[in-house]
Amino acid sequence: MEQEKMTKFNKIFPWYAGLSGDLLFWVAIDTLFLTVVKNFNASQIVSLTTVSLITCIALQVPLLKIIKKIGNTNSVRLGSMLLLVSSLLLTFGQNYIVVALGKVIYEIAFTFQNMANAVLKNNLELQNRNNEYIKVKTKSNTIYATVTMIISFIASLMFNFNNYLPMFGCITFCLICFVLSFYIVDYSKYNKIKEETKIKSKTKINYTKLIIVLIVSYGLFYPIVNSGQSNGKLFIQQELLLNFDVEKTALIIGVILCISRIVRVVSNIAFNKIHSKYKEMVNQCITYDTEESWTYGLSKDYLLEHAQDWYNCNEMLKIECPKCGIKYIDTSKDREKVLSEILESI
Repeated sequence: MEQEKMTKFNKIFPWYAGLSGDLLFWVAIDTLFLTVVKNFNASQIVSLTTVSLITCIALQVPLLKIIKKIGNTNSVRLGSMLLLVSSLLLTFGQNYIVVALGKVIYEIAFTFQNMANAVLKNNLELQNRNNEYIKVKTKSNTIYATVTMIISFIASLMFNFNNYLPMFGCITFCLICFVLSFYIVDYSKYNKIKEETKIKSKTKINYTKLIIVLIVSYGLFYPIVNSGQSNGKLFIQQELLLNFDVEKTALIIGVILCISRIVRVVSNIAFNKIHSKYKEMVNQCITYDTEESWTYGLSKDYLLEHAQDWYNCNEMLKIECPKCGIKYIDTSKDREKVLSEILESI
C-alpha cells in the first residue's frame, strides 16, 4: 500500500512543483492588472513588493517555528491553501490594504510551500534514490518554464478580452495545486520534529564567518533581485503605455515574457543533458572500479559532486597532451574495445 502511495507521489510531485512554482497568469500580467484594473500608480505597485518582502523576512522565525510544529506535509498543504487565498485577495481586493495583504500572504505561502523540497528529499532517501533529486527538480523546473511560456502569451490575449479572465485562470490553477498538495506526503520519520527529539539534541550549529556572510548576503540580495524584476517590468510597461494602447502593451509584454521562458526551457533541457553526462561518467567509474583505483570506495554522491572538476580536467588534458607529444586515450566510450586495442599495440 505504501509503495503504491510512493509511486503516486513520484508521478505527481514534478507536476505539483511545476504548477505551483508561482501564481500562474498573475506573474504574466501583475503590473498591468494593478495599473489598469486596480488603478494603482507606480509608487503603490512598487511599495506592494517592498512591504510584502519586508513583512515576510520579519516573520521568518515564527514561520519556521510553525513549520517545525506542523511538519513538512501540513506545511506544503498550508502553503498551497495560502496561495489560493492570495489569488482571491489579489483578484477581488478593492483597495490597497486588501491587495497588500494578498501580496504578504503570497510571500508567506512560499515559505511553507518550499518544504516540498524537504518532502522530495526524504521520500527519495526512503526509496534509495538520493541521486535523483536534481533530475526530479529539473523536470519540475522544465514543466514550470514550459507552462509559464505558454501562459505568458495566452494571458495577454485573455486580458485584452476581459481584464479579470487571466486571474480566474490563476485561481483555477491554485485550486488544482491545493488538491494535488494532498498527495505530497512525507513518508519518512523526519516529517515532523518530535518534542523528545528536540530535548535530546544538544548539537549546536557552528556559525562560521562564511556561513554568516552567506546568510546575510541571501537576506540582502533576494529582496533586491525580486524587487528589481518586478520594478523592471513595471518601468517597461510604463514606457510602452506612453506609445501604445493597453491591448498592444499587453501583447508586447506577453511576447517578452514568452521569449524569456523559452530561454528558460532550453536551459533546463541543456542542464539535464549535462547532468546526465556526469552521471554516466560516475557510473563508468563505479562499474570498472578495482581496489587499485583511486576512486575505489568513494560514494556515488561524492563522485557526482566532483564530476564537473574531473570532466574539465579531462577536457584540458585532451587539448594539452598532443601539444606535448603525449597520446591522449579516451576510454569514456567502448572502454573494453579501446583497452584491447592498446594491449594489442604493445
